[in-house]
Amino acid sequence: MREVIVQLLRRFTPADPPFGDWAFLSSAYGGKAQRWHEMESGYRVLILAEPGAGKTFEARDRARRIHERGKRAFFIRIEKVNAYFADAFEVGTGAEFDAWLTSNEEAWFFLDSVDEAQLETPRALEDAVRIFAGRIHDARERAHIFITSREDAWQALSDHSLIDQYLPYGAPPADDEGSAASNLDAAKPGSVLKVFRLAGLRARPKIELSDFSSL
Repeated sequence: MREVIVQLLRRFTPADPPFGDWAFLSSAYGGKAQRWHEMESGYRVLILAEPGAGKTFEARDRARRIHERGKRAFFIRIEKVNAYFADAFEVGTGAEFDAWLTSNEEAWFFLDSVDEAQLETPRALEDAVRIFAGRIHDARERAHIFITSREDAWQALSDHSLIDQYLPYGAPPADDEGSAASNLDAAKPGSVLKVFRLAGLRARPKIELSDFSSL
């Protein structure tokens, strides 16, 4: 009997701004579609997708793949980021996170998803981002951060500014105490947040050797 494994090929297209405000927000606008392995070098990446498009699966699966390669990788649901931070990890562990903080290694964080975080209270997303930013503060220049969101849940101006304010790329200044003001100053040179949309599914059948067993 023929056995076929369907291998999904997911691509990410630079966000095409539907409104004027998006034009300056999307530094990825105008580029070509990319796959995961092409995006992994990014430090601040937003992935937008329609409900049910598979963004959670993709983020968790990519975290697992990177983790299996022996690198530091973590999948965290944003709505679980609270005072009990160690319990928020679904890929990776609190102990691995602590080990990363004291190392000089890079790490990949997949934060899923903005729409779930916004369901609790209007400030749920901001609170989660602030807690996460405080946890990685001393090592934020070694953190590759991927954030997923439903497209209709992402508030282009306010949420983008929130990421720039609390999760800027680069080492904290020597006098940076993690305050909102100092973090905002660090983001002034320009946002590094790349905005992509999860494209539709493409499948490529992978034929196993068992296909030829009856020949």
